[in-house]
Amino acid sequence: MTIKEDFSERENCLSRGTINEWFTYCKEAVVIYQIEKQTFDGKIGGPGKIVQIDESKFGKRKYNKGRRIEGHWMLGMTEDGSEDLRLEIYPDNVRSADVLIPLIKKHVAEGTIIHTDMWRAYNDLGNHEFTHNRVNHSDPDNAFVALDGTHTQRIDPQSRITLIIGKISQT
Repeated sequence: MTIKEDFSERENCLSRGTINEWFTYCKEAVVIYQIEKQTFDGKIGGPGKIVQIDESKFGKRKYNKGRRIEGHWMLGMTEDGSEDLRLEIYPDNVRSADVLIPLIKKHVAEGTIIHTDMWRAYNDLGNHEFTHNRVNHSDPDNAFVALDGTHTQRIDPQSRITLIIGKISQT
C-alpha cells in the first residue's frame, strides 16, 4: 500500500526500491525477534486439532532479479483457533524431509490434523502419527482452499508476519 501512494508531487520521496528494502528489513527484524523471544509450553495441536504449516525464505533476490533469493529458510506452524506460533530456521539452510519431520515432531502433538501445501517433503507426514491434508496452490480452480476445506491461509508469509507483530505488541 505504501508503494501505491502517489509521491510524484512531493520532493525527497523514497524510491520503490528503498521502500521494498525497508519492508524486507522490518520483516526480518520481526522474525528474528520472535525466534529469539519465543518460549514453548508443550506442543501445539492434538487429536482433532488442525495445525497449518508452511515454509518461506526470508532474504532478498540475488542481484535484484529473478526468483533466486539469498537468505534463510524458515518453517512456521500455528494451530487453528490459537495465537501460538512456532518458528524454526532450517539448520544449515537445508530444506528436506529429513530435516522437516523432526522439526514438526518437536512442536506438533501426535494425532494432529496437519494442513500443508503440496511440497513433496511433506509427503511422509501421514506415516508419523498425523493426519495430513493438502492444498494444491497450482490448481487454477482451488488454489487457496482445497475442495475439502484444507488451506494454509493463516500461516502464509504475510499472515505469519501479522501474527508475529500481534504477539510482540502483547509483550
